[in-house]
Amino acid sequence: MTAPERRGGGLDPGHILSVANQAISGVRGSVAHAVVTPDSVRVCLPSRRAAADAAGALTRVGYQVAGIDGTGGRDVRVIGWNAAGLESRLGALRTVLHLLDTSPASTAAVVIQHVRRQLASSPDLLDAEALAAARFQLRAWVLSRSGIQTPHDPAILPADLGNALRLRAAWRLESAVDGLVERHVQVAGHALHLFMSLRQHGTDDQAERTAIHRAGPTSGSAFPAPGSVRRAARTPGQSPRFFRPAAGADGPGRAARPSSRPGGSTRPGGRSFPAGRPGPRR
Repeated sequence: MTAPERRGGGLDPGHILSVANQAISGVRGSVAHAVVTPDSVRVCLPSRRAAADAAGALTRVGYQVAGIDGTGGRDVRVIGWNAAGLESRLGALRTVLHLLDTSPASTAAVVIQHVRRQLASSPDLLDAEALAAARFQLRAWVLSRSGIQTPHDPAILPADLGNALRLRAAWRLESAVDGLVERHVQVAGHALHLFMSLRQHGTDDQAERTAIHRAGPTSGSAFPAPGSVRRAARTPGQSPRFFRPAAGADGPGRAARPSSRPGGSTRPGGRSFPAGRPGPRR
């Protein structure tokens, strides 16, 4: 078992507080407060449930947390970084990166199918609404798989060199994941624009097939060096399951599961993105 780092240095109170507040955002009126001590950051929560949610989310991103006696289970104390926790998060981020990099065209397919269902009843602002929903649900899926991503101070690093390197690697992966989410949305936007134009000259099924086929290859430049992303995210001995996730496993094709445990209580509305195999809806 890897011993946690118990030095006070390397703890970013702003990041800790942001993770905690996002984790408890599903509870009305819940706001966390942080108290910095020489060797820890104490996070004060409004309830036991909020404390459990915050502790789970903080642990998931790699922090070492502990309860505080005499607070009724409502506070948690961050006492450092945990090497095993950071390694676990790196693995989760690599998996997310790999799945997102497999095919941004899948998000385009779901966006177009959503628009097709809504065209008859509410054609106005469909592009913006569909793409905003795609971005939101992609980010909710990322959160459900790899934990909360929130701004941090890059100058604050763990005193332990190994943990510092792990944390920097996690930051790089977070940035890459953000880039791929935007790539999915960009490809979907391009495909949707093509679809709306092509449907004036043929059937919706034909327009959808052509739009998705054209949008995928032409939008690859939206994210730099996709080959390098695949190499960084590859997990030896594990094949990607993008369109058909294994039973019991969440994938981009399944809705993010709401939970009060690590990752917060975000629950996207409607179907998750990306989902389904590119092609016409049957």
